[in-house]
Amino acid sequence: MVYKGWDLWASILLASIIAAIAPIQLFPEALRLLAIAELGVASTLVGVILAGLAILAVFLEESYLCILEQAGGGFEEDLFPFWFTAGLAVYSIVLNVLVIVLANSLSLRASRVLLGLSVWVFLWALFASLNLVAFVAGHAANRAQLVLKKRHKD
Repeated sequence: MVYKGWDLWASILLASIIAAIAPIQLFPEALRLLAIAELGVASTLVGVILAGLAILAVFLEESYLCILEQAGGGFEEDLFPFWFTAGLAVYSIVLNVLVIVLANSLSLRASRVLLGLSVWVFLWALFASLNLVAFVAGHAANRAQLVLKKRHKD
């Protein structure tokens, strides 16, 4: 499931290109500044992911849980994208702290590797967050249909 998503492959492609073509002059100061920016955005993503999870939790009631169960996997399966994306964001935070601490002491090759790795995980978390928006929107649409169906019954 994870390896089939567009978000993984787009992030690998973009991170590889960025790491390969980044000019030598960018190291180490621009690498450090990029890591600071990525750190801020990844930290914010954790809050956004928790907000999306809270929205999904609001939908919970017996009739909706029954629909999720009938669809297969139930509610627990629907939690996977949230914890996986949160894990990516936390991994990005840790990597970027490492980049900030080590940026001035790395060789050019090590800097490129760390740049590629940190940009990859950051972009993957960012793109996976976009998938979460679509996921929550789909649940909102399903929940709206359920509410309307109940209203027409009454």
